[in-house]
Amino acid sequence: MRRCEKAKEIILKEKKLTLDTVKKILKEHTTGICGHTKVHLHDDTVTLASVILNPKDKWLLLCNTNPCKGTYKKYRL
Repeated sequence: MRRCEKAKEIILKEKKLTLDTVKKILKEHTTGICGHTKVHLHDDTVTLASVILNPKDKWLLLCNTNPCKGTYKKYRL
């Protein structure tokens, strides 16, 4: 629930849901959305990669590492 609440908080602060807002949410560390530090290992989960899908426009963005460290690459579906 903490992760969901943090995502809502970021969206409300940004006032508009954009691609940059989604990336900002996926990079968030305080609640472990992007979880790979020793602080977040208490629940045995680690973020290995991140994907943003846009089925309507038939593309996805893939970050093949932690979203806080890597960049997203676009792929057409």
